[in-house]
Amino acid sequence: MDLDRTTIIAGLKIKVIRDAIREMVRHDMNDSGWTVTSLADHMNISPTHAEWLSEILVEQKILERKPPLSWDKDPAPQIRYALGEYGTRFTLARMLKRIDRAKVDNIIAGLLKRVAQINANRELCYFVNEIRLFGSAIDNDAETFGDVDIAYDLGRRKRPPKYKDWHDWAHKRWESAGRSNLNFMQQLYYAEHEVLRLLKGRNQYLSIHNFDDLVGIGADSIRLFILPESQIEAEGGMSGKGLHQARMISARERAEKKEQLAVKDPSAVSTEQSPEQIKQRMITAVQSLAFDLLHAIDEPSPPEALEQSIAVAHQRIKYYRELNAPDRIPDLLREVLSVDIIEQKSDPKIFVFSEDRERMAKDGTDKATAAHKQITHAVIQKLKSRVLGHSHYRCDESYTQIEKAFRLKREADYDKYEYRRTRPGIEFYSADFLSDTAVSTLRKITEGNDERLHKQAVNTLSKYGFIKPFRKKWRLTAKGERAIKYHAEKDAFHTNNKGDGDHATAGP
Repeated sequence: MDLDRTTIIAGLKIKVIRDAIREMVRHDMNDSGWTVTSLADHMNISPTHAEWLSEILVEQKILERKPPLSWDKDPAPQIRYALGEYGTRFTLARMLKRIDRAKVDNIIAGLLKRVAQINANRELCYFVNEIRLFGSAIDNDAETFGDVDIAYDLGRRKRPPKYKDWHDWAHKRWESAGRSNLNFMQQLYYAEHEVLRLLKGRNQYLSIHNFDDLVGIGADSIRLFILPESQIEAEGGMSGKGLHQARMISARERAEKKEQLAVKDPSAVSTEQSPEQIKQRMITAVQSLAFDLLHAIDEPSPPEALEQSIAVAHQRIKYYRELNAPDRIPDLLREVLSVDIIEQKSDPKIFVFSEDRERMAKDGTDKATAAHKQITHAVIQKLKSRVLGHSHYRCDESYTQIEKAFRLKREADYDKYEYRRTRPGIEFYSADFLSDTAVSTLRKITEGNDERLHKQAVNTLSKYGFIKPFRKKWRLTAKGERAIKYHAEKDAFHTNNKGDGDHATAGP
């Protein structure tokens, strides 16, 4: 796909959009798509802006809508997006300075020369079986080109007799390269990637793809090279046209399987919205408007994004009012825009041990949290003052508040240092790591019941200092007594929070 790198879509450069979609696809492991929230977080734009961009790409068949996940119990699930008909071509597109036909011919000639060198090198574990050209380079009427797209097919060369199997040969190939900084997967595929690097030859205009990409996008192609039969001994004895036929059949089967795994036809995605969805979409639109306003204040931003946010927020507020819902719009918006409420909601209801609360008051944790909140409010106060155009010379307490907050943060850092200096001991296996069986065993020992204790749990408790033998019986150490207190408080916490009752530790 030829893309003009000067193209702007939804106020964003097309290269930025392509890179973002590539990243979304890379993390879409089960082909379920992604939400506008995920795209917005990655691109640092508002959800309204991300949805606007996604819908434009849907119209261009680069993306397609997908239904919410079947297991998603959210009363207002978000529509998901995935690659559409032209999506793969879009993500594979390169946006370099365009070249002429003569340059393309030189690139192809250099490629075929490297293919011959690779196939002549018996030290390499792979050989090149076939090269096909596709994309704009096969158009005889085209005068300029963005890149040269080729599809490759590699075959495994027959291993030398001194290696017990082909994988042993490939592993030795990595060892002989001296690349000790590679992870396991890079080591595993080193032999293949070595050939691909040689094939590409560091040419930025040469875009190489496997046959799965070629079959997946359904592009026309022409053959540039195919290995003559029996020219190279292959592992498994198949090369040339025979290997080509087998690879094409496998690629088509994988493409068909991928299509069958689609949950539902994108055109069948329901556009009907429940009252809860209308409410949530209104809230998201207002949050997006607030984000885009702050974005416009703080840094350069596309004016189209702010204009779109204003229009969408106005429209969705109108739709919500038509519901005549009991919840007032000002109350709803205050809940999602108030910094204090946002910070309260961002702190999940998690259990904190009483002794940890005491520690947090001493080691600077509480001071650091307070300093963070003070800085946030001081910056917002200063921002409001600047938006209203207040004079620089008027009395401004925001700087004083920020200075106090930084002073409090320095005190927190000092308290943290002093706390760690005076308490150098580190508990590597705390009570929270104990299994339910270990906790149950610990409680039995507390009650004096040493009969039929779980052997593995006893070994774990003894190994990490929760219990010790005393007069042929197990007794709790100070660490064990602390663990009993910890899990008693934890069980009480989860009992009081009914929704979290399943997380409570098992009793004796």
